[in-house]
Amino acid sequence: MSIFKKNKSVENNQSGIKKNNNTSPEDEQLIDQQEIVEAIGNYQNKKLYNTVSENIEFIKRLIGESWDLSTREVVLVNEQQKIKIGIVFFAGLADQTFVSETILETLSNNFKKTNEKIKPENSLIHFKNNLLTMAGVEEADDFGKLLNLLLNGDTILLIDDIQSCLVIGSRKMFERAVSAPETNVTVKGSKDSFNENLLTNISLIRRRVRNPNLWAISYIIGKNSNTNVVMMYIKGLAEDKLVKEVESRIKKIETDSIVTINYMKYFLREKQFSIFPLIYDTERPDDASACLFEGKVLVLIDGSPYILVAPNFFINSMVSMDDFHNPSYAATFFRTIRLIAFYLSILLPGIYLAIIMYHSELFPIFFLFSVAGQRVDVPFPAFVEVLIMSLAFDFLRESGARMPSALGSTLSFVGAIIIGQAAVQAGLISAIIVIVISITGVAGLIIADYDLNIAVTVLRYVFIILGGLFGLFGMVLGIIVLLTHLVSLRSFGVAYFAPFAPFKAAGLKDTFFRAPIGKLFKTKKSITEKYPE
Repeated sequence: MSIFKKNKSVENNQSGIKKNNNTSPEDEQLIDQQEIVEAIGNYQNKKLYNTVSENIEFIKRLIGESWDLSTREVVLVNEQQKIKIGIVFFAGLADQTFVSETILETLSNNFKKTNEKIKPENSLIHFKNNLLTMAGVEEADDFGKLLNLLLNGDTILLIDDIQSCLVIGSRKMFERAVSAPETNVTVKGSKDSFNENLLTNISLIRRRVRNPNLWAISYIIGKNSNTNVVMMYIKGLAEDKLVKEVESRIKKIETDSIVTINYMKYFLREKQFSIFPLIYDTERPDDASACLFEGKVLVLIDGSPYILVAPNFFINSMVSMDDFHNPSYAATFFRTIRLIAFYLSILLPGIYLAIIMYHSELFPIFFLFSVAGQRVDVPFPAFVEVLIMSLAFDFLRESGARMPSALGSTLSFVGAIIIGQAAVQAGLISAIIVIVISITGVAGLIIADYDLNIAVTVLRYVFIILGGLFGLFGMVLGIIVLLTHLVSLRSFGVAYFAPFAPFKAAGLKDTFFRAPIGKLFKTKKSITEKYPE
């Protein structure tokens, strides 16, 4: 029998629908369905029923009679009394061995040893404090909290004549092993990376940041997905203004689901549009821990092997964790190389087009004759040549990224060389174009930040168009607009291009020039002291 027929007063109070004796069976069935929809629609704040059977039936209706939902009603017996309890859990999310051998056996054995009669009003406290010996037991009195914890893998313990329940932590951990990073690869850095398990990721950070002031605040985002999101920061190092801003943006998120890390990036984004990554993501625990020590805030999402870091700065994309394993002069040299690679990857094809099409007098005469000789039999103008080769290189790079790692790198480089050589021999393009695009492509691969690499790729085509249509004038104008845009960007209220614009000397110790380790961490400064707003 339906619980909605058993408890008439509850039904009528919730739905306002009343039955009379003249109602036909068809109308009565329709009214029952309306009551069910009304009750289920308000389940978030709906209090539990008074009996185990009613609660289990309502849970089944909420879940939709799911085959992986396990329910069991058990009667505990001792010399003094009998108490009916119910166990509810998802077979795939909860550890069934723990439920059977620890929860049920512990309850049964401890209840048999109880010599006094348990009063109904005290049964919940007695079960929690005396009969259940495991950690992670909490109370719930509404179906909203109950369902959320149930879907996280916890086990629900229902007790007859009690309109509350106990939630017992029984989550089964499904995760791949902690492995080496795949994107932010280093030579001397640590060889562990985040995985898809939120608790594992938090523990990887706590292993490195053994500080009682490391706070981890949890949120549940997504009306349908109920995704666990955690904000982490070091109290006292992270500025309150930054923490409140990140927290405010998280609380304002209204969405049905959070599927990937990019969903979270979108909701935390700045109002100002930019192709540059104003939120940084990393899969490296050592990188994330270093960001915490700088006073930044981390955002972790259950199911994602990447975490978000706020705020982000342009200089972060030029920094590798290897820099902190090398002497300061080596770190400074390699950071300078990365900066040169950044501008080469964006500007080189456009500069080549601007000079070859509009300002050929800038070339030495012998070099100009060499280029002109190569282009004698080429059927395409230089602008089309550059576009074709740039697109071909990006096609190969993208296909290589989608292939198994053992084949991907081979396809990208060897494929580009073979196609370029074949195109030159066929007279479709000139050899100088292959050299220019190859240098551009290799320079782009030096940039380790994937999101910045996407921005670089887009900007490269923008400058190809500017150089091809307007020459060096278009290139200079594009550079001015680009730098103006970079200077105007803000990441969570802090200048993205800091400490260069606005200039702040305190932040220069760890930019393109990296000071010795002893001086780098000699004094503690907040983010706004190093990177002004």
